Amino acid sequence: MQEIANRPIAKAEMLIRRPVAEAFEAFVDPAITSKFWFSKGSGRLEIGNEVTWDWEMYNFSVPVKVKEVEQNVRIVVEWLAYGAPTSIEWVFTARPDGTTFVSVTNSGFTGSDAEVVQHALDATEGFAFVLAGAKAYLEHKIQLNVVPDRFPDGLSNDLPEPIIIQEEQLPRAPGSEPVAAKSATLPEKPEDWPIHFELHLNAGDLDSVMSLYEPGARFVTQSGEILVGRDQIRKVIGGLIQSRTRMTARVLRAIVLHDLAVLYTDFQGTTVDDSGETIDFPSKAVELLRRQPDGTWKLIVGDPNARGGTVS
Repeated sequence: MQEIANRPIAKAEMLIRRPVAEAFEAFVDPAITSKFWFSKGSGRLEIGNEVTWDWEMYNFSVPVKVKEVEQNVRIVVEWLAYGAPTSIEWVFTARPDGTTFVSVTNSGFTGSDAEVVQHALDATEGFAFVLAGAKAYLEHKIQLNVVPDRFPDGLSNDLPEPIIIQEEQLPRAPGSEPVAAKSATLPEKPEDWPIHFELHLNAGDLDSVMSLYEPGARFVTQSGEILVGRDQIRKVIGGLIQSRTRMTARVLRAIVLHDLAVLYTDFQGTTVDDSGETIDFPSKAVELLRRQPDGTWKLIVGDPNARGGTVS
């Protein structure tokens, strides 16, 4: 069997709408990190420190060596979560609007090709949830509990594989027919949520668009303002419809954890300004969805510009 030429790594990224010092401190101080990742840490991440991270709900702990710390810029640690040392690097990029783009890379996996690939997939899923949890806690003071809820029956070696959808699996040219049935009002799969949004928005059906949101949903505007509830979000969506906005959705990745799902979605849109000129705009969104009692999915947190974009 031919070996993999380039060993896989795990990488997850997220815009956190808090100052870089606050985002950085959230990963250095275990009292904060324990709100969205492990349950207990033995010490701060400072150069040369050796600490232990505990997930008490799983009776699991891992030793961690702090290799590099560049204040508000970068953290590098070595941990033994996969039986052999691997490296985790956080990079914190301060943005002009006072927000922070956080990138996490886990590398150095060892074992057979199949084991390395599985480790990289598992770590990618894990760090995507960690960043989603960090975003929810730092921006909204909401503890999503995505890490303890990932394995409600405890750790097991025969768990089902997570749903991970890569970009190349979902090609769809702008303007092409969406794969979801137009007659469906609510998505039965989380990765169909953006397509339903696209259909209803482009049809100018405001009520159907709003049915895709939970009553207490959060929406982050381009300025960083957090809108709470359907009534506030409805004004934004209504403005898009009034300006004849049209959007095409493309799901890059959907990661599902029981009744929660994180989507990475690219939108390409057009809108008409006051002078009648048509303007193109991109949106690189992150959406957090929750499964409803009837099995459909609705949005609870949406940030259309989390990965860059111009949707207001």
